Amino acid sequence: MYDLHTHSFASFDGNNSVEELCERALGLGLSGLAITDHIDQVATPRLFPEFTPDKLAQTAKSSYEQTSLAAEKYAGKMEILRGVELGQALHNRELSEFILHTYDYDLVLGSIHNLRATEDFYFMKYESAQQANALLHEYFEELYALVEWGQFDSLAHLSYPLRYMVGRDKINISLADFAAEIDAILALLAKKGLALELNCSGLRQEIGDTLPGEDIVRRFRELGGEYVTLGSDAHRLEHLALGLDKGVESLRRCGFNSLTVFRARKPHKLPFGDWNGEVWNTP
Repeated sequence: MYDLHTHSFASFDGNNSVEELCERALGLGLSGLAITDHIDQVATPRLFPEFTPDKLAQTAKSSYEQTSLAAEKYAGKMEILRGVELGQALHNRELSEFILHTYDYDLVLGSIHNLRATEDFYFMKYESAQQANALLHEYFEELYALVEWGQFDSLAHLSYPLRYMVGRDKINISLADFAAEIDAILALLAKKGLALELNCSGLRQEIGDTLPGEDIVRRFRELGGEYVTLGSDAHRLEHLALGLDKGVESLRRCGFNSLTVFRARKPHKLPFGDWNGEVWNTP
């Protein structure tokens, strides 16, 4: 099994070193691990004074170097993939593209955690469906623009705001109201040959579901989507690999028969086959 979405100390909200994550993954019997630390671009610096361009460049360098050392150390025991989670890449496109051209990543996750004039969805308070729906319309517009740009490999946690709108603040949201917008995103992902991530973090959170849910993953398949990645989105050791077994079963129910692992930004399909939910070793 591979966990393709994890965070180390290099992320502003990470809690462990790369080596600690690797040792935990080895103990769990994982075949591979991608370290995908946050590089979150910002369009409104006053809301995010800690995310200066210099700080983000330093974070990218530190994460890449530590992951590269781990890849060498654990070679032959477990595959360590050099990754990054580019948040809001278009809020500072020049810096995003500089980072991508500077480092030889295996996997680049694309994501959006906040809109151009708002804080991270995590920090916001949701008081009505009308308020939440207005934000979601903006969110899906930004996601579509991100996919148009397309310089990432897998779109992470497509339904991210629902962690807090639905899971935490209990707002009644129906993504059916956004079907056309979501279909446009999924169809463009499929057309560009990009992957959709099934993020398992919601299974351990109040929302109690993957991000996105099976209806969206199934729709991605119907619209020609070929590649799916799977990740725990772990920010601490105890969350590493949690929910990946359930994620595989979800992907199977949605019509997928393989997980995609990216190496040097190229997709490689790993068939589920007779995987039994325990250790999944690959050739």
